[in-house]
Amino acid sequence: MRDGELDVPRCGAPRNGFRRSSYSGQNGHCVEVAGSGGDGRWVRDSKAPGSGLHRFTAGQWRSFLTHLKAGGLDSR
Repeated sequence: MRDGELDVPRCGAPRNGFRRSSYSGQNGHCVEVAGSGGDGRWVRDSKAPGSGLHRFTAGQWRSFLTHLKAGGLDSR
């Protein structure tokens, strides 16, 4: 296994299939997202893909997107 590669059998996350949002800027503050069974999602830091993952259920992911679309993380 290469540095930064995930151990798929151990954690259940995909080795490939992560994508970065087209809304991500060039400032390096990006996350990558991959599908998880049942419309859930895996999320990782694009700068350190081997440092850990967060898994969101489908309901959690929908709530998060709703919050974002409502401006929940907009800087004021």
